[in-house]
Amino acid sequence: MLKLNNQKTNRRLDFRIYEQVNLFYHKIDQHQLNTAKPDFDALFTDYSVNQTLEPIAKEVEKLAIAQSLPGSQSQENDTLNVNLSSSGIAFTGKDQLKAGDYLMIRLFLLSSMTVVMTCCKVVYCKPSNPHETDRYPYLVGAQFVNLTAEDRALLNSIVAKRKKYQLVGYGLLASFLTVLLLMPEDIFGLVIELIDRFSDAILDLWFLASDYLGLGLKRSIPYLFHTTPRLTDIVGFYVQQGIEFIAMLLVVRFSWLAIKRFSQKSAKFLLRKKASMLYYWGEKSWLDKLKVISLSVAVISGYVMFGL
Repeated sequence: MLKLNNQKTNRRLDFRIYEQVNLFYHKIDQHQLNTAKPDFDALFTDYSVNQTLEPIAKEVEKLAIAQSLPGSQSQENDTLNVNLSSSGIAFTGKDQLKAGDYLMIRLFLLSSMTVVMTCCKVVYCKPSNPHETDRYPYLVGAQFVNLTAEDRALLNSIVAKRKKYQLVGYGLLASFLTVLLLMPEDIFGLVIELIDRFSDAILDLWFLASDYLGLGLKRSIPYLFHTTPRLTDIVGFYVQQGIEFIAMLLVVRFSWLAIKRFSQKSAKFLLRKKASMLYYWGEKSWLDKLKVISLSVAVISGYVMFGL
């Protein structure tokens, strides 16, 4: 809930997701809200060209932009993890904006490699979460004011797909945690058994592939090189060992990359959740903190005394 003009208003008009985007925004006047789509492209092209001109030509270009867009400011951020929906956006930035400011904004969505260009109205601007790493000083929330039907459909499809994945993922996680709390010993034994079965299946597949590779080499080497049985066995052994060694290196490499990628994503997710929880906890009053602590102690005590 956000308090504006002594009235509380709910900002979450639609389901929101976190999305990696490349963000560009440009402050405009209210009378420029009905800017046609080609003018969007012209403005962004002028801005890009402006960044590569020589100093004298750059000043001339700045003067032309200043005359066409008086009082405007521009800012381009690197890739940001923004809070996005089909009705608005929240992002961190370096500029302190004011509620009621209008922005021309371009979003390059990395997940779908598409671009959304529209105008939006700043709803709030406040200090960003102090617990986040590499943060910008301000958190800006804005509402789209002239989003086209095509861009709205695109955002709706992206949000719906991410919402489905989140519901399935969180549902499975909640189910697993619930069963784990209800039957910790059984679940632990089941996990150990599944790991043992999975490792046995992997080893069986490896030995089966090794046997087929050895049979194939014993038949193909004499056919191709007309070797004796003894030489066939020697050559086949070393060739098989080399192929298995290379295959093992590839498996280890891809497994390590997958584990590294998963650990990095998990670390970012946990750091973001930790920062959000710390920020949420810091905004709570002492009475609310006492209620949460008391309820947590009661739940944990009840689970330890009666659940185990």
